[in-house]
Amino acid sequence: VSKPLETLLGRCYRRSDDVYAKLMVDVAKTDVRAPQALAASHDSGVLLDTLRLLPLPLVAVHGDEDPLFPPPPEDIWNYLTSDSDRVFLPILLPGVRHFPMLEDERFYRVAGDFLEMSDLGKIEIRERWRRRAR
Repeated sequence: VSKPLETLLGRCYRRSDDVYAKLMVDVAKTDVRAPQALAASHDSGVLLDTLRLLPLPLVAVHGDEDPLFPPPPEDIWNYLTSDSDRVFLPILLPGVRHFPMLEDERFYRVAGDFLEMSDLGKIEIRERWRRRAR
């Protein structure tokens, strides 16, 4: 097992958490060079610019207890929606950490609703923000 990835996983979860065992299966299969290369080449400015320029509705799901990447501040949400008339829906999931798709069934409901609904305003989840670009 890759020690750096196991250490990273330990920053997000306790060994007693159900999701920890599930993630360790993937950690054991991961080439340690992949996340290192991703981290070395990551540029958050380029990522934000790319997301901002997408000409389609966007839903961003984030765990509010993510110890690796805290929820973005309001100015980031504002940047993503400025000069655009597309719908952008950031959703903060309470009590969820770094892998919402593994930790919380609401993730799948949101993803399914996003893919099936023509009106994002109909996506229902508690603790959500709905933002329409100015």
